[in-house]
Amino acid sequence: MGNEYKERIYSIFDKHGLSDEEKDELYYIIKKIVAHPKFIERMTDKYMHHSDITLGEHIIADACITYQLCQKRKKINMSIAVKIAMFHDLYTIPWQNNKNAKVTKFYNKHGFRHPIEAVINAYNWYPDLFPNNLETKKIIDGIIHHMFPLPVTKVKSLIINKNELKNFDEVENLPDYIKEDIIESTSRGRFINFSLSRSKYIEGRILSKADKKASRKEIKNVSSAKALITGKNKKIK
Repeated sequence: MGNEYKERIYSIFDKHGLSDEEKDELYYIIKKIVAHPKFIERMTDKYMHHSDITLGEHIIADACITYQLCQKRKKINMSIAVKIAMFHDLYTIPWQNNKNAKVTKFYNKHGFRHPIEAVINAYNWYPDLFPNNLETKKIIDGIIHHMFPLPVTKVKSLIINKNELKNFDEVENLPDYIKEDIIESTSRGRFINFSLSRSKYIEGRILSKADKKASRKEIKNVSSAKALITGKNKKIK
């Protein structure tokens, strides 16, 4: 990972007013995550997320805000909360203006489904960050429910139409404890085909708050706001 890329990440830290000491502490937590080729790809204009913000930039902004919110609270695991921030939107294909993003079931549309894809991708790319313990449960539950109060697709047995779960083939790489945590998390607060619950862990709830704060700043025009519903944004290619 070159100095130019690191400087770009630090420039995002600057925008959020982090001190030099805070920048180094946050970078230490996310260093391995941002170095992955899949994450680097999401820092490019192939993955535009909100307005002129790339997905990677959005994720790092969320991590900054999460980090700052954690500093104001006691008895919270900052490292876990930041990891949730770094993993929460690791969906598989760009969600705007993508002809391959069509789905047949309303409850499997990107907004409801992408937290599940994010968990699957995060484990496949960073398996050593998902030990079989409470930390992993917190990370998975935080990712799954980061859109609260919007719902997430209820998963019965991780058998979702493979044309709708865009990383369906990666499911077979998941150990049983990861599958069980996804199923358990999406089963809480069940209503028809959705889970309406928020994260049951404070770390996940902090990220959910940070994500909304970042998104409000990033959605700069009507086209970007409409795209949240339609998946189409005439302001980007």
